[in-house]
Amino acid sequence: TNAGSAVLSRPSANPSPHKRTDGGNVQLMEARLVELYSSLRALDRSNKQLKEALVEDPNDRDFLIAIDENLTAMRGQRELCIDLVRDMKRQGMDIDLPEDICNLDVLTTPTSQEQDESQSSLIAQTQAPTETDTGVYL
Repeated sequence: TNAGSAVLSRPSANPSPHKRTDGGNVQLMEARLVELYSSLRALDRSNKQLKEALVEDPNDRDFLIAIDENLTAMRGQRELCIDLVRDMKRQGMDIDLPEDICNLDVLTTPTSQEQDESQSSLIAQTQAPTETDTGVYL
């Protein structure tokens, strides 16, 4: 900063769940990885159950939203896993992501075309009415 100027910042009321707080400590990174692996596996199981339930009711809005939210969380968590593993390797650790974590489908929404169309319809129905605000409203 320039002399005579100050930068004020306020801690976020809701810190990102994916924010790194390990300070480069390998033991903390490894503990966080174990936590993330468990969370990713649980979210994946949840999505499989939700997709099975969608077979009976392909237009269940709550299930479609839950799947989408789970996928968003999974993408962020897997990215953090990748960052942690990369940083641990840089510190000389012999570590890789487990195969099941690498193979998680974090991009695909419900598998049938009907369910995909249903979700597209849902998103179109809940889009903000303005062009500048692309948030989803319920």
